[in-house]
Amino acid sequence: MLHLTDRKLFVHFLTGNSSGKENSIISEQARKHSGRVFSQIQTIWVKAGLKAPSPDLFDVDAAWNALNTRIENSHINSHTVHRAKTRKLNTTFSTLTKIAAVLLIAFGIFQLARPVQKLNTVSSGTAIAVPVTLSDGSIIQLNRNSSVKFPEKFGKTKRDVYFWGEAFFDIAADKTKPFVIEVGETRVKVLGTSFDVKAIPGSDRIEVVVNSGKVLFYTLSGNSTKDARVILEPGEKGVYFKTTRRISKFRNDNLNFLSWKTGILTFRETGLTDVLNALNQKFGAKFLVRDSELKQLRLTAQFDNESLDSVLDDLRLVFDIQIIKNGKDYLIVKNDR
Repeated sequence: MLHLTDRKLFVHFLTGNSSGKENSIISEQARKHSGRVFSQIQTIWVKAGLKAPSPDLFDVDAAWNALNTRIENSHINSHTVHRAKTRKLNTTFSTLTKIAAVLLIAFGIFQLARPVQKLNTVSSGTAIAVPVTLSDGSIIQLNRNSSVKFPEKFGKTKRDVYFWGEAFFDIAADKTKPFVIEVGETRVKVLGTSFDVKAIPGSDRIEVVVNSGKVLFYTLSGNSTKDARVILEPGEKGVYFKTTRRISKFRNDNLNFLSWKTGILTFRETGLTDVLNALNQKFGAKFLVRDSELKQLRLTAQFDNESLDSVLDDLRLVFDIQIIKNGKDYLIVKNDR
């Protein structure tokens, strides 16, 4: 979008008072966005009856400020003078209104003429997606039932993507262009790092776990307090709670937060309940343990890209338990022997 200085530049250009440098800028814009756009703007200017206004009108802001000052400071004693000044003010007001209207229309035309940046969408469905490499070299790998949108090519000042689900981000370093992930009411801002983001639709939280580097995890509430933004380093997890709209920081004690990506499950004196939760997250299987004594069992083991059936066979052997399959669910019971 054009800034105020660009608008003044257009006034100079349309009234024939632009400098050589300003003309070069206009020519470059015309080359990028089609000269037809500027031809339309000139046509609107002429039809509005605007003919080379006085130099003080070139600076629209200054003209408005001067007009307001004259209105506030004027003390009119004569009806004749009042009518004369009123006509003059009305004329100035009319001219300024025309300028404002032409610029409003002109920049509307300019924005419509600009090409709309197309966003690519990658969704994983029920299977883990193949890693996606972005134009800057960053890599995104989606877990199941996840989706990410990103531009074909990033702009000169920013790298924005839009995401839902769970994914591992390995971001290419670029100190001049921060990488920002839009996740619901939160944003994850980085320069170059790797981390996992979990924002499952329907969940009451959004989680960010950092693997390397640093990230800024913050909300869009406009609140600058510590519970609205956190800086996360390796081994730390940020959690945004949707009900309270606050962010908290924790040490990440989940050794298997990336098991969906690496295929490796690691347990160190891990309680059976936590073991089954990890299997649920990795394989989508549900488990029911009715005997409270079984929940006290602990496991130390590592499984490297093994199937669920293989892992369950090992659990049966190690704990001497029965694991009964019922559809997609599993019932864990004591062995009757």
